[in-house]
This record gives sequence, C-alpha cells and structure tokens, in this order.
Amino acid sequence: MDLPVAKHFSSAGHDAADMLVSVICAGFACNTLQRRRAEARLIFRHETMHPKGMNVDFAFV
Repeated sequence: MDLPVAKHFSSAGHDAADMLVSVICAGFACNTLQRRRAEARLIFRHETMHPKGMNVDFAFV
C-alpha cells in the first residue's frame, strides 16, 4: 500500500465505499497523452495536489 490512493482509503475514517471513480477520457480517439492532460486539468481544477489532496507527484505530465 505505497500508492497515495491506497494509503488514503486505508487510513482511519476512510474505506473503499468513500471512493468515487470517473471516466476522464474514453473512446478510440483518446490516447495516453490526452488522458494525462485531462487528468492534470482536473487535478488543478479540483485543487487535489498535496497538501489539499492526495496527488503528490505530477511527473506523468
């Protein structure tokens, strides 16, 4: 459980029932770069970078 999501949802007061999953990019026209860019936009829009959220590494962009 070294990943941020696993750590967060295994901490006190959280469990998998609290998790919400959303499709970021779907279909044949969506490639890895497009998906990563869409994810980056959502991370900034929802302010989920650490310490406000659990996104600590942004190296994938």
